[in-house]
Amino acid sequence: MTTEGDGTFGSGGGQQPGSPPPGSTPAGSAPGQPLPGWPPAPPTPGHSYAPPYPPPPRRPTNGLAIAALLVGVMSLFSCPLAGGVAIYLGNRARAEIHRTGEEGAGIAQAGIVVGWFAFGMAILMMLVFLAYVAFMVFVTSDAVSAVTR
Repeated sequence: MTTEGDGTFGSGGGQQPGSPPPGSTPAGSAPGQPLPGWPPAPPTPGHSYAPPYPPPPRRPTNGLAIAALLVGVMSLFSCPLAGGVAIYLGNRARAEIHRTGEEGAGIAQAGIVVGWFAFGMAILMMLVFLAYVAFMVFVTSDAVSAVTR
């Protein structure tokens, strides 16, 4: 339904009857406020309703825990007996963490586990070496006794 042949629908240049003119605010609302019955608009990017809370302060990581893990990893590649040092450092770090509330309990536990693994490998290598020496003594003693007969 067109009016007066101008190609627009409705009356008033394309507006619905009873709607306020462009640029004015509807009755019962203030500029920048939501219409009655509508939720408020979300905040614009970069603006918020209240300033954010600051992050909580970080607790420091225990130095003995870091040392336990480093010594444990190094003992895998150099001296497996140093795994005992990693175990000692890790246990001291766990006690200190429990007492002071610092971070690093998982790092200390990892140092203890790697230290035990390296220490166990050292014990296993010693047992293999002793078995080798015992075997060689047994074989050479049989060879010497066979020659002297």
